[in-house]
Amino acid sequence: MSTEFRIERASACHVGHAETICAAMKESAIARGTGIGTRTPNQIKDKMLAGKAIIATHANGEWAGFCYLEAWGNETFVSNSGLVVAPNFRMRGLAE
Repeated sequence: MSTEFRIERASACHVGHAETICAAMKESAIARGTGIGTRTPNQIKDKMLAGKAIIATHANGEWAGFCYLEAWGNETFVSNSGLVVAPNFRMRGLAE
């Protein structure tokens, strides 16, 4: 993967991407025929603000990839939402 992407913990500066991320998650689930639960933009924003999300942004500022983490059992167990990659950035090595 080239340096065209920046991968970091999502924060308040990324909440503007929440609606687009939600739409992409829903479209991806429909296209693959999976039962991925939909999230609202506010739920995505909450994950970002809590430091529980990872975002990849392109050098041009667009979001390129997103996932969030959840821990339970006194943080003994961790799961992730699955990586969603924006359609225009797929097949570019971001998920590797």
